[in-house]
Amino acid sequence: QHSGKYGGHALDRVQLVWLKLECPQDGSLRGLCLNFFQAVDEIVGTRYYPKFGNNRRRSVDELLPEMANVAAVLGLGVLVIDEIQRLNEASSGGAAKMLNFFGQMVNQFSVPVVLVGTFKANTV
Repeated sequence: QHSGKYGGHALDRVQLVWLKLECPQDGSLRGLCLNFFQAVDEIVGTRYYPKFGNNRRRSVDELLPEMANVAAVLGLGVLVIDEIQRLNEASSGGAAKMLNFFGQMVNQFSVPVVLVGTFKANTV
């Protein structure tokens, strides 16, 4: 966090330069989305997880734009997703759905998304 001035006005803005997430043990894309909100809350002190995570009816397609909004507000520089081999095709809706999810994520976030995993991640 930096407190300063810009153009003679007070400027207080938090920037999240990078964020590392771990894929959830259950291998679901929804769980990955919820991990995003939880991680942001822990680092920045916000309350996004209670807002978005408590509503079980919110789908991955509904959570992804909210994640992109949070990333934009915080000026996220790069998103690192670790343990990508945990993503399970059955839990996530199949390989095509996972590929579509990551494509949408890259397009909506407009920041680099780095996927990290073991050799088992080749199937993902």
